[in-house]
Amino acid sequence: MIDDITCSSEADISTELTTYIITALHAMVHRKGLRLNGGKQTIARAGERQVTTKLVVNVKTALTTEQRSAIRAAVQKLRNTPEAARTTERYEKNYWQISGRVAYLRQHHPNEAAQLRSILRSLPSPKPRRNKNAVQSVQRGC
Repeated sequence: MIDDITCSSEADISTELTTYIITALHAMVHRKGLRLNGGKQTIARAGERQVTTKLVVNVKTALTTEQRSAIRAAVQKLRNTPEAARTTERYEKNYWQISGRVAYLRQHHPNEAAQLRSILRSLPSPKPRRNKNAVQSVQRGC
């Protein structure tokens, strides 16, 4: 299954060459019985933000500003959860989802993630999640 196709060049590419490359990609994909979604097609020139698979890839991989902001906002929203609501299943689900998003952030922005992780650690932690596979292995005696 084709999910994303990225083409890049060290040199500037003319409009004519860009059109040729896009046409060639359409033909390759069409030969496999597939089609490209023109609505999702983006062309980023040098100096513009270049995003591939939801990561900014201009110099090094990074999450977009919007993604980072959404993760920070989610941590703050969790931090502002009233005490009485911190024992609910919803809080537990949100806590673990946000914890996962902070872990993803850590891959690309470790310092920012460390600050958010310390905020999460200061909150009442829901009971640890059980690894279903480990539980099944123990039950089978493996």
